[in-house]
Amino acid sequence: MRTLAILTIPLIIGLIYVNSNAATNSDLKPKSISAEEMHKMVEDKANFTIIDARYEKHYKLEHIPGAINIPADKVNAETLAAVAPDMNAKLAFYCTDVDCTASRIGAAKAIGAGYKYVYEFLGGIKEWKEHNFPVTTAAAITPAPATAPAN
Repeated sequence: MRTLAILTIPLIIGLIYVNSNAATNSDLKPKSISAEEMHKMVEDKANFTIIDARYEKHYKLEHIPGAINIPADKVNAETLAAVAPDMNAKLAFYCTDVDCTASRIGAAKAIGAGYKYVYEFLGGIKEWKEHNFPVTTAAAITPAPATAPAN
């Protein structure tokens, strides 16, 4: 019994040490950015993927130029990999305003998926427009016409 205790104690201590010092994505938090910082990213055509985490109908009405639309409930490893396959890519999420949780949810999911450089513009489109920064609209998405199979 004593031999078992002597072997088990160092193993337990080692596991506790490794787990307490391991950096995990759950330790990461998105960095908040201001309207001015987001605007500079857009103006400089910075190497960021800007993600509008609102539903498509809101995105189509108006969005930050260059933003793509992935609603928060659709953010996952697969949808993110389609637009940013590199886990070191910089992702900036926004939604409507500080009361909207979509950007927070999307950013948290991105971190959970393994992305390391995740940003949140909490003021959202509302603060963006309060600064008189430009917005753009999305044209309606028209499905491609069906083609007949080749014979």
